[in-house]
Amino acid sequence: MKKGRKLVSLMLAVLMFASLLPLSALAALGLPFTDVPRNAWYYPVVKTAYDRGITKGTTATTFEPNAAVTREMFLVMLFRAANVRLDLIHQAVSAMSDEDFAEIGLADVSKDAWYADAVYCAWGMEVTNGVDATHFGAGQPITREQMATMAERFMNVRLHVALKAAAHPAAAFSDADQVSDWAKNAVEAMRVAGVLQGDGQQRVNPKSHATRAEATAVILRLADATERVSFVPEGTAWIRVINDTGMNVPRPRQTDIKDPQTVQSMIRHLDNMPIDGETILPPSGGWTYELEFYDQQDQLLMICRFDSNFIIVNASVLSTVLPYFLPWTLMN
Repeated sequence: MKKGRKLVSLMLAVLMFASLLPLSALAALGLPFTDVPRNAWYYPVVKTAYDRGITKGTTATTFEPNAAVTREMFLVMLFRAANVRLDLIHQAVSAMSDEDFAEIGLADVSKDAWYADAVYCAWGMEVTNGVDATHFGAGQPITREQMATMAERFMNVRLHVALKAAAHPAAAFSDADQVSDWAKNAVEAMRVAGVLQGDGQQRVNPKSHATRAEATAVILRLADATERVSFVPEGTAWIRVINDTGMNVPRPRQTDIKDPQTVQSMIRHLDNMPIDGETILPPSGGWTYELEFYDQQDQLLMICRFDSNFIIVNASVLSTVLPYFLPWTLMN
């Protein structure tokens, strides 16, 4: 009898403790979604994405795995998986007037929409061009070829990452001739990387609408297929550091780094920097310094703006550990 009481007391304690946990903590014990059975093919996909904070349910207890995923849903998942700092984007969007936000030119995206930050980011990085000149296509189900195109564009503008070739990619899609011309390169790139897989007849079904479960699987495969690479241009022979912070200096101060060992040391510093996250907007205060990469013929290859804790690489602002670039900001 005493043993039975102890067991009941223990069970009640566990239940009380579990009731105090947030959903994110309960996810470690399982998913809170009643429509994602453990024997479904997509259970581990949804579980992984949920635990990583990439995706949420349509409600606290439903995921709707077979519902069509919309264009904005896919973008939000794409950016969360890459650790894009949508919170920084949100600060900028929130500070805009309605008139300024309207000048972006997207008639179907309101400033206070839950996906406005992601769409603003995607528009700025040219990850999407919308369905026409003035509409993003909010609320529209995304097709499989549109998913591939957004994913490839996102990879292409981020010079610090690249796609790895899959060890066993899907065979050439039997319906590749049905892929729109504007999406052919993206669909093929995602096939080779193992991100897109065909159905039982090896069809990619480019015009079909992706389900939430399928889109989540694509996002996770893309994350697995992404690797860090050097964004320093090939053929870099020397580097110029420009300090433009002097208010009373008639022209910016610059330091030319031409010693081969020092150049290689700077390149390693860039290649090994820890990245806390990325965005399209510099932190408040903006950049005040510049790196210029030159080849043996003194031809300018690329320019990166930076400050002590971030560097702008093409369309990405990579934030790092303070104050990672401080030594370069002190150069005269």
